[in-house]
Amino acid sequence: MLSVHAADPEQGLNLALSAVVGYVSLVCWMVVMFPQIYMNYQRKSGEGVSLVMMIAWVCGDIFNITGALMQGLVSSTVLIGSYYLFVDSTLLYQIVYYRLVYQAHRPKDSCEDEQSRLTAAADNSNDDGLARAADRASVRDARGQSGSQLQTVLSLLLSLSAMAILVVLVVALVAGTGSAEPPTPGDGAKTSPLPLSQVIAQAMGTASATVYIMSY
Repeated sequence: MLSVHAADPEQGLNLALSAVVGYVSLVCWMVVMFPQIYMNYQRKSGEGVSLVMMIAWVCGDIFNITGALMQGLVSSTVLIGSYYLFVDSTLLYQIVYYRLVYQAHRPKDSCEDEQSRLTAAADNSNDDGLARAADRASVRDARGQSGSQLQTVLSLLLSLSAMAILVVLVVALVAGTGSAEPPTPGDGAKTSPLPLSQVIAQAMGTASATVYIMSY
């Protein structure tokens, strides 16, 4: 239940409205992917959604949760991040499954409509030209499917490699620029190095923000 206490009634109303708008925004962001997931399931297709973008989102979610856990942030931050990771992973799984697995095993009559029509016309008219056209359509479909699968695999490998390189660079950057705590009064210019866990946590947060921005 939403509870807002303020001495000034106007301030209390503003706080209440701010909280309501914040909750509505959170709900909208939590259900934004559901229509796309349902549409992919209905169409049995992962086309129309960028594979690289979804890989970036999933990696960003992982970096976000890792940094939150290592810095000991509030549990709600970790839970919301885990929810986003689950939804984004579901959408990424759909894309990879429908582009690689489902396309390779779906019934021929659902993916070779052009070939079927041309073959039927060739049988009815006994036209060698139509028969050859049907064969060419079959070859084009097979080549297109193989090319799409190869492109999907290459996109996966390149995206994961880019994410790994980004993490290494960010960790190196954070370790080089923020690896020392500021001096305390009375210690002069002495500095003490940050714990490795804190450096990695900061790097995860930076990498998460960078990936989210670059994914668009």
